[in-house]
Amino acid sequence: MVSRVHKRTAMYRNLHLLRSIRYSHSVSDYIQGLKQKLEELNQLTVATARKIVDYDPMPKLEVETQEEGFVIKVLSESSCQGLLVFILEAFEELGLDVLQARVSCAHSFSIEALGNKVIM
Repeated sequence: MVSRVHKRTAMYRNLHLLRSIRYSHSVSDYIQGLKQKLEELNQLTVATARKIVDYDPMPKLEVETQEEGFVIKVLSESSCQGLLVFILEAFEELGLDVLQARVSCAHSFSIEALGNKVIM
């Protein structure tokens, strides 16, 4: 009997926690922080890419938030060696879990990644 009460209490506590996360302003703050980190990532990507290959114009970065996560698009008119690895490592450092990605590195570089934040 005590075990059942303990489990029910824990379940209600977890449900309350989920509701507070879902309806809190921290989600929009998190999204804003994510956009800021991705802009920083864009600046780092450009700096690294310029060291590898001098090219113009700069890559374009778009971030779209979705209910289940985010979509990140990076497009560059030139392909540069190591850019894909650099971007994927940056995603990992930011704690972003890429669920699906389309990448093209033939004559130009583009990546469209769908993912979400890794919650630990």
